[in-house]
Amino acid sequence: MLSRASAVVSIALLAGGSVARAQEPSGSYLPLAVGNRWELRASTTSDPMVLEVTDRSGDVFVVRWINPWIQATFRFRVQDTRVLLAGLDTGQGNASMPADTVYWDFGKRKGDRWKTAVGDGEVSDRGMTVQTPSGSYRDAVEVRTIDQKGQSMYWTFAPGAGLVRFGRGRDAYLLTSRRTGAGSAPLRSDTSRSLPPPASTARPGMQPLLVGVDATPHSKSGSGKAGKRSALQQAWESGLAVLHTAPKWNELEKSPGRYELADDVQAIGEFADEHDLPIALNVRIVDTNQRSMPKEYERWRFDDEKMADRLRAALQSFPQSFRRHTRYLAIGNEVDGYFGSHRDEIEAYAVLVQRVAATARQVFPGTQLTVNFTFGAAGDMSRYRRITDLTDIASFTYYPLNGDFTMRDPSVAGADIDRMLDSAAGRKLYIQEIGYASAERLKSSPQKQADFYANAFQAIRERRDRIVGVTFLFMSDLPQSIVDYLGSYYRLPNSDNFKAYIQTLGLLRQDGTPKPAWDVFRREALGIRTAREGAR
Repeated sequence: MLSRASAVVSIALLAGGSVARAQEPSGSYLPLAVGNRWELRASTTSDPMVLEVTDRSGDVFVVRWINPWIQATFRFRVQDTRVLLAGLDTGQGNASMPADTVYWDFGKRKGDRWKTAVGDGEVSDRGMTVQTPSGSYRDAVEVRTIDQKGQSMYWTFAPGAGLVRFGRGRDAYLLTSRRTGAGSAPLRSDTSRSLPPPASTARPGMQPLLVGVDATPHSKSGSGKAGKRSALQQAWESGLAVLHTAPKWNELEKSPGRYELADDVQAIGEFADEHDLPIALNVRIVDTNQRSMPKEYERWRFDDEKMADRLRAALQSFPQSFRRHTRYLAIGNEVDGYFGSHRDEIEAYAVLVQRVAATARQVFPGTQLTVNFTFGAAGDMSRYRRITDLTDIASFTYYPLNGDFTMRDPSVAGADIDRMLDSAAGRKLYIQEIGYASAERLKSSPQKQADFYANAFQAIRERRDRIVGVTFLFMSDLPQSIVDYLGSYYRLPNSDNFKAYIQTLGLLRQDGTPKPAWDVFRREALGIRTAREGAR
């Protein structure tokens, strides 16, 4: 058995594979909890490296390792500062290891080495700062593994974050995303933070709060693609720091295999390139109370492999501008509106998300995957656990509405945001949409709208350690033609309250004149963006 174990681990050390200590989960070099997942990517290959804790038996953690060379399953046991390799399966069954097989030891000083029956290890560096697409990490430890043939691999871990780099130089794999398993502590530390858009350098301690507004054109900005670009420019000058767009699948793929972005969506990608801005993209395969996919697919089961194939192709159709800048990707919009009457399809939808997740992360490197829900689902998220367990962050749309579309009091913002954070189950929160209508028939007013914005910004700033971004809707009130269309689309054609609600969410009137909330948005958004830029 020892001979076979030595040979198997020798292969593993050549190709790569690791996990670190979890003596104190909040400060460990690789927190171990079922569901924890790390994805790393290199600039020289399209294949990712993935490390995921899939199971636990007593004090042994089962860790699946996927990389371009070999797939393996490790079994790790933590002992003080050491991680012991209890077993390894590379496709030929689990090979048990001697009881004292030390895989990593994070208690060693720089230059210290250790020997086992399967190879040597060495702490090759300590106290490093590592820049990755997911953030900047300090106090990292680099460990060199040397197999029995003398070949070395380099692994770098950061406290509270886990594996942040594999290898050295231009071929190194860098951490692009990490996910916390349900019931475990968040994977974070005081010395790590997410980076803003590509090519930006984050400073530890600053939160990456991104504020956006859905830049709907008004009569002065014009129509079509030029009107959208004009509205985007006005939003940018007023503090916008993240772009939001949500194309429906059946608008992206008008017929099987034929893909075309609408003008306003193209404008988002172009503007992201010009201003180096992150994008929050929602591909609406489900849209509130209905499926929104090409009619040829709309009767297929979500867990039909054909559905996953078609969705993968749709994701791959996005141009380079979106591939470079998409930081948050949602598969489905306000899906609880649909699953409220199709509960038997929740499991099948989870299968679909699971099947396309790897493609999504490959097409949009560094993106954080999510599925969007309404605020109304915040108290009932256990129903969707099978879906949310697959996501990196939580995502909600939030409008403080009563059942008849009248507006609740502006003071509710803080408590409602806390409710969403509680439902996020340890994940950080992206508020995909937040807004407050100003119509008097909805027991509101322009001043109440401004009060809500002030309260919402205060709540968001106070909770910025748990909120990655927020997009306000809309910049401008919608024209009557769009309001009538949305009334029919959401099957509320005769609801005057719904139309008043959807039409008066803007911070600017349709003629471009500002409401009081516009000044609140500009002051707060510019302040947050300026603080972020000053901290780089």
